[in-house]
Amino acid sequence: MWRRDVAGRKKGARQGWAIAVLVSLLIAGCTTVHPRLTSGTGTFVWLTQRLVWLYPFSLEEVRTATFSALAVLQYGIDAQQFDGLGGQLTARPVVGQVAYINVDPLSARITKVKVRVPGFTGRREAERLHATIRSELGM
Repeated sequence: MWRRDVAGRKKGARQGWAIAVLVSLLIAGCTTVHPRLTSGTGTFVWLTQRLVWLYPFSLEEVRTATFSALAVLQYGIDAQQFDGLGGQLTARPVVGQVAYINVDPLSARITKVKVRVPGFTGRREAERLHATIRSELGM
């Protein structure tokens, strides 16, 4: 069933490699919305389903704003772990999917916050969480 080309190789194998290369380029191209994150911008990472924002505030300010935002949106905190190197928490709304939030300081004045909410409306809910965090920070 396989045809052989002039060099004696199977043509189907060559097509398989071409498809694999094209798919990998497509996946790599779709994972990055912005080439570099700057402070105050957000990026949705398709592979991990996380909305990532960099805030021009210290870890403590962002942590406080995150807890305030969760209270405003009526999220209950299931689990949390914070120290001087960042932290993570799991929050559950009254109705809806669980939110997974990671907070990592990149420097003394820039903090990265990643929010992941599983499900079909996860991206929209992650955007709502970040919008509330930004309003708590006065941005």
